[in-house]
Amino acid sequence: MNSAPFIILGGALAWVFLYFLRLKKFYPGEFILGIFAFVIAMAIQNMIQRTPLLWFNLSSASKLALALWFGFSAGFVQEGIKYVFVKGMKPYKGAIVGLGFGIAEVILLAVAVTIEGPSNVPWFLLVAALVERFSAVLFHVASTSLLSSSNSLVFLGVFAVHGVVDSIASYSLLINLVESPKVFWVEAIVGGIALVMLKFALPRIKIEEEEGPKW
Repeated sequence: MNSAPFIILGGALAWVFLYFLRLKKFYPGEFILGIFAFVIAMAIQNMIQRTPLLWFNLSSASKLALALWFGFSAGFVQEGIKYVFVKGMKPYKGAIVGLGFGIAEVILLAVAVTIEGPSNVPWFLLVAALVERFSAVLFHVASTSLLSSSNSLVFLGVFAVHGVVDSIASYSLLINLVESPKVFWVEAIVGGIALVMLKFALPRIKIEEEEGPKW
């Protein structure tokens, strides 16, 4: 079975969870801004990550070094783009930007695996795909709300956490950990980090009626 339905379900469950937890008021302008930020981040991230691979022969580089490069470059670009867009925004609307960012990633991944066509994905990878997207949406909402109305020190902290999370995910791919149920250890670590981030972000996420969309 193709994993696209599980990717979509993971994102949808995260949205429902966040709705009942805190995000009951929806701001379409900020949500669209999050989608826009994701598109920009992916374009820049792809260019930055691929350039050294084109310039140098990195086939002999250690898998750990490559994982750290992919992880921290992704963290820097994604959190940097978010920070630019939300640093002057209230945390609640920043959370909505993060929601748009996370859902845009869900859509991109679902489309990508759909294009690949039917596939016999093991059951544990289907469940892992669902859990991964659930955790990722929570992480993007939490990190973006923390970046809202913050300073460069908060950005550095969020960037560092994102870099660690993506490095772990990248390393698990490079060593083919995703080919066994051991991948759930990775999902447990990433999910735990996402929940801790959300715990720190929740006290800041309050509806601000007076603020308009940031464009």
